[in-house]
Amino acid sequence: TLFPYTTLFRSVWTDSCAANGYTHFVPTHRIIYHANYPEGESPADTYSVDVSVEETNSSIALASAPTAPTGYTFDGWYTDASGGSKVTGTQTISAGASADIQLYAHWTQTCVAPTISAGDDDCTPSRTITLTTTTPDASIYYTTDGTTPTTSSTLYSAPFTITSTTTIKAIAHKTGNNDSDVTTETVSLPWTVAQAIAALDEIG
Repeated sequence: TLFPYTTLFRSVWTDSCAANGYTHFVPTHRIIYHANYPEGESPADTYSVDVSVEETNSSIALASAPTAPTGYTFDGWYTDASGGSKVTGTQTISAGASADIQLYAHWTQTCVAPTISAGDDDCTPSRTITLTTTTPDASIYYTTDGTTPTTSSTLYSAPFTITSTTTIKAIAHKTGNNDSDVTTETVSLPWTVAQAIAALDEIG
């Protein structure tokens, strides 16, 4: 996909011929920015960039980031659609340049934040906690002590049980992706196990 923005410029200078009514034009070159959106993503927003050109060997400020697709982070402009070298700061166009410059946006996907499910039975002395994320092949890490989870926290592998009011925090992680935002949920239990047993004893 060619992002709908092209930096097009022409440098003009005069020499001794100018006295005779001639103007010398330096050949026109372009910096073409490719949004290079991930497959299936096509944000509609566009943007524009003002470019200042000075004679030959012009130093051109790079264009701003395209609008990021949902769930992706812009990593910068590169010399190839896949791989290549990252270009930062400005791009210099030499007087002898013979071809347009092609730059490609690179993107990193962000994992989808986990969902914390505790069921809906408020009358039991324990709750079974299930953690899920819609990011394929992502791992989930969680804590139950209120601290922010990292990849050093407990790795979720199966539903687990809590027996008292607990604050659960979880993140999704996948190599090559950005970690998700932290999902936080406090699951309240009306009774402790001991309270539930005592209540049953009274009923019995």
